[in-house]
Amino acid sequence: MIDVIIPVYNSLDHLRKCIDSVVRNTIREYRVIFVNDKSSDAKILPYLKKICKENSNFILLENKENIGFVGSVNRGMKYSKDDVVLLNSDTIVTSNWLSKMREAAYSSPSVGTVTPFSNSATICSIPVFCQDNKLPDGYDIELMGNLVEKKSLKKYPELPTSVGFCMYIKRIVIDTVGFFDEVHFGKGYGEENDFSERSQKVGFKDILDDSTFIYHAGSASFTNEIKIERQKISIKIMESLHPGYSDKIARFVLSNPLREIQDNIINWINIYREDTSRPKVLIVKHFEPITSGVSVFVKSIIEGNDNYVYYVFYYNPQGHITLERWFKSEKTCEWSFPLPSDSIKQDSLCNSNIEKIFRRILEYLNISLVNFHHILGLPVSLLGIAKELDIPCIFSVHDHILLNSSPFLSVYDKSLQENIFFKDIDEYQEYISSAEQDFSFEFVRQRYIKKVLDSFDLVVVPSDYMVDAHKQLFPKSNIVINEHGLDFDKKIVNDFDPEGKVTIAFLGTAAEHKGILDFVKLSQNEQLKDLFEWKIIGGIDKGLEDILSKKDLLDEFQSIYRTGSYSRDNLQTILENEKVNIILIPSVCCESFSYTLSEAIQFNIPVIGKNIGAVGERLARYDIGWRYDTLEECIDILREIASNKDLLAKQRLRMKDISMNSLKNTITSYDAYYKDLVKVVKLDKYIQKSRISLNQYFAQKVGDIEIVSKKQELKDKKTMIAIVKRFFERTKVGDTNLRNIQLMINHKLITFRKLIKKIIN
Repeated sequence: MIDVIIPVYNSLDHLRKCIDSVVRNTIREYRVIFVNDKSSDAKILPYLKKICKENSNFILLENKENIGFVGSVNRGMKYSKDDVVLLNSDTIVTSNWLSKMREAAYSSPSVGTVTPFSNSATICSIPVFCQDNKLPDGYDIELMGNLVEKKSLKKYPELPTSVGFCMYIKRIVIDTVGFFDEVHFGKGYGEENDFSERSQKVGFKDILDDSTFIYHAGSASFTNEIKIERQKISIKIMESLHPGYSDKIARFVLSNPLREIQDNIINWINIYREDTSRPKVLIVKHFEPITSGVSVFVKSIIEGNDNYVYYVFYYNPQGHITLERWFKSEKTCEWSFPLPSDSIKQDSLCNSNIEKIFRRILEYLNISLVNFHHILGLPVSLLGIAKELDIPCIFSVHDHILLNSSPFLSVYDKSLQENIFFKDIDEYQEYISSAEQDFSFEFVRQRYIKKVLDSFDLVVVPSDYMVDAHKQLFPKSNIVINEHGLDFDKKIVNDFDPEGKVTIAFLGTAAEHKGILDFVKLSQNEQLKDLFEWKIIGGIDKGLEDILSKKDLLDEFQSIYRTGSYSRDNLQTILENEKVNIILIPSVCCESFSYTLSEAIQFNIPVIGKNIGAVGERLARYDIGWRYDTLEECIDILREIASNKDLLAKQRLRMKDISMNSLKNTITSYDAYYKDLVKVVKLDKYIQKSRISLNQYFAQKVGDIEIVSKKQELKDKKTMIAIVKRFFERTKVGDTNLRNIQLMINHKLITFRKLIKKIIN
């Protein structure tokens, strides 16, 4: 039995709300002891008698004279023989409050008193510490109580003193230290602090129940003037009875040991309030500079449409998973989830550590939709996890990452110690399926992705070429085309000098797959080098100089003028300053879209591009520029331009009226995709239980990948074949057998090509 002691003096409206909440939200055995301190409001006594008659567990004690708060509380504690809760009549309790406070009280034998969180309880106030708070926007009392309970860390931190608005006291403490001090604190203020000091001196401690929230209207029985005056008197008395008390409280307030608990609740208050008004979209991408293509595109979608709350998930090469939260175009939170060292490979099929983080985020935040933009550096098994949880999924294709484990069509040939690039998907498929090559990883990866994409709601690609390439490998997928939009006004720059040299620029990051080696070779060609100015507008890919050294092209490369990296904001100025007349796009493998081509069209600069992928497709569609298949053809085109510069003038005229998909149209399209697919969950239904801070969500150690014994399945080829067969036959895509396949490949215990042939045959 627990006795809830409610001292009463007037404030009938508050009292009614308090009692209603106690009856509604208390599930364990309890009594309520009302101590009416001769209330001057004539309605109080009849009301108390009425409710005590209606409730057999309600008891009314009447003071013949007004003896004050402390005397009334003491009378109730003396009447009781059990644990008590002192509850102000201007409070409203929340669901299961009494059971939770008792659980906190008996979490340790040393606990003497328990105080819950409140909006107005000095050191136990939330969301703002030591202040009287209004309920956060969008919250009522029950919802606030629900959130505090479900997201509580249940740390039960020690307090320097209890707070008397709602105070659980064990009977053993009362029996040991006695009752409140009526001599020094007869009219109220300071009595609970004195009680705490006395109980602490005999070994008891005061704690916060960080799983319970109780609303407190605040000092309903006193005016502000009386309250301030009594507080001043109380501080003087406390310091005389317990020297150093004020310093102790001051140290606690300044250091605020409750900060982590408060921040966790504040975090969730903001998240829930904002997230419930908007569906939540989790964007998965790879780690790259904010100025790179995918990051720019993702940021444009986030900033252009505030109908959603966005979470951005990616692997950070520093050894952790990063989760960012964006709301109304601003990054409001960022969390890091540490990973065990050496826990990820760029070409992994699965990774239990990252899968665990990903799954928890999807479930913990109740994500409405997942929009994958890239999976480089991430295990492909994440694609299956999202669908397992029945979350709508979109894959926005920016390059060739779904076709092979590289963003562009290539493989790394260890025998040659270099990348081999492919001009199209047919050439790539022919290479990996050849009998001489053992590309078991790519084979299984493609089979898995094919199975997953069949269940995806939408695959968005930026060009006709990418539609064809993906339809060839994933014919059942729902693939739509949506060109990457750019929001800019058409600009016309650099009218060339008919008598001067024409300036040719390589635009974008100078990388091997972008064709920088061919650009260098052309710049040094005896037929061309004296006819044109050659410039590189953009940064340099990591490791390029080593590649150039091996190709004996480093000196030639370093002789070319380079501007360094650019942003879209300063590109026009750079192009004008460098007097660029032609942009050369010499990519040696297929581009999926080519922002570079779009930028050239924006600034009305003619383009020469290799006739593969989206570059060749878009040049042909717009009927602009020049396309070539071999370097010899490119040389011929350049020689013709050098001898007849009117060709440039004609191309500039053709480009003048070309328009492209705008960023606004792209954002509108994505809004339509999201609206068709998102699932919205109401706030009160998705505040889920958790005993870990969002900021420390993945602090606990995660398990390593389980490695199957070599003496069992891995040694038995028939069993291995069965495992792979079962994996591909299962209806669910995110299966643990994927991990077995990954281990087979990693450990190279069999020739996987033979295994695959057996499966196919």
